[in-house]
Amino acid sequence: VPDCWKKLFPNKNLRQIANTLDEIPSKNDLTIERGREIVQNLLKTTYSDITKPCKKPTHKISPAPIEFKEGYEDVVVNQPPMSRPPQDWEKIEWQVKQWLDAGKVEKSNSPFNSRIVLAPKKTPPFFRTAVNYRRVNN
Repeated sequence: VPDCWKKLFPNKNLRQIANTLDEIPSKNDLTIERGREIVQNLLKTTYSDITKPCKKPTHKISPAPIEFKEGYEDVVVNQPPMSRPPQDWEKIEWQVKQWLDAGKVEKSNSPFNSRIVLAPKKTPPFFRTAVNYRRVNN
């Protein structure tokens, strides 16, 4: 039995503690809605610095320079987009908009372009967007 429970329930084992807790009226329990309100309030107040979207990258994220192998400093990798069904393009555009709104990416006029890969997921939004950098790394 954890020490904190020993102080609250002296001379009782876990089964006795569980039975005592079961006797507490459920009217004192939080509803799901009330629990959500409490969590949302915490996110807005106590944890607002990490949960609010920002237009620019935070000071915690710094640009990652690309280091080129010797002899490849002037090589530009620009792959054309893969042909895909319209619903895939909608998913990609949705994800990029989310990243732009959150300040995770910014618009660029770079000559570099790598292909985007959509990988299926079991949880919403049911896909993961990734960038295939194999041509850059070769």
